[in-house]
Amino acid sequence: MFKNITRSVLFCLIFFLPGKEAVAENIIYLTRHAEKQVDGTKDPALTEQGNRRANFLANLLRGEAISHIFSSNYKRTLQTAKPSANLVKLEIEQYNPGKQEEFSKLLKQLKGVILVVGHSNTIPDLVSLLGGDPQGEIKDSEYDRLYKITTDSKGVHSQLLRINLEKK
Repeated sequence: MFKNITRSVLFCLIFFLPGKEAVAENIIYLTRHAEKQVDGTKDPALTEQGNRRANFLANLLRGEAISHIFSSNYKRTLQTAKPSANLVKLEIEQYNPGKQEEFSKLLKQLKGVILVVGHSNTIPDLVSLLGGDPQGEIKDSEYDRLYKITTDSKGVHSQLLRINLEKK
């Protein structure tokens, strides 16, 4: 009789307890830099609107336990990442946007929540390399895309979010 009770308990444990939920191993947020000045240089700073967007991004991600913030070595990307870095008291780590495959491998190895700030011509490729769907190219006038790539025990999931600001 004891064997039958044990078998019944084991059966219930195996078949009736809720399944293991997928727990995120890492979350990678990717965005293009915010609005840049048109000053004729290859390394312009952000506009006032761009600074507002960078601050909005930091506040949007405020509740996330960000462990790494990456940016290319340009004023506009560094200035977009800076409010987030200040908020979570992290140094901005620089990456080479010309070495996307190498960088994507590093991102896949990291655990936690990561923010990557790049460019309209690099972020969609990086999203694809991470297993996400970039949903087309980013237009030169488009600054509101925020991708969220989540990796868990069930695979890779991607979302396209928007950072919409009211223009003033």
